[in-house]
Amino acid sequence: MSVAALSFPLSSSSYSSSNFKTSKSFKLPNATSQQISLDPSPPNKTPSSSQPFKKTGVIVVGAGLAGLAAATRLQSENIPFLLLEASDAVGGRVRTDFVDGFTLDRGFQIFITAYPEARKLLDYDSLGLQRFYSGAKVFYDGRFHTVADPLRHFPDALQSLTNPIGTVIDKLLIALTRIRVLSQSDYDI
Repeated sequence: MSVAALSFPLSSSSYSSSNFKTSKSFKLPNATSQQISLDPSPPNKTPSSSQPFKKTGVIVVGAGLAGLAAATRLQSENIPFLLLEASDAVGGRVRTDFVDGFTLDRGFQIFITAYPEARKLLDYDSLGLQRFYSGAKVFYDGRFHTVADPLRHFPDALQSLTNPIGTVIDKLLIALTRIRVLSQSDYDI
């Protein structure tokens, strides 16, 4: 397992990781990364001159969504930190891999724009987000069946209510849950 160690000092505006497996780069606002010694020497012990020991204020484990969000927040507060990532790239479970000419997306296939913390952190306009149909086509018994929220997709209501996906009781429970959720505040849910 390789470990990429990135330190984000308080100055500069772009950074790239010099991780130990492959060289990858990425950008966060107003930060620069450096390869950090993973020398386990105690701080009072003098490290080798080829791998200088650097102190940092916070260690962030993982460069997935949460780790990158934490790193961005720390950087905005001028708090020095060390970001550790075990894989060969940032993004965690949200990234794209290219295998044998195929593009494979990991993680989220949809993104809910109502997340308040995401709205604070991300520039939605620059992401080129696109709306998706909120239902699904489920392959069952040799054919596809539409499953959709009848309140959001009225034209698909009859198909969704009469298809063989789920029992009548399942559909009633979903309807009751939908009504209960609509009648409560986000906090109460």
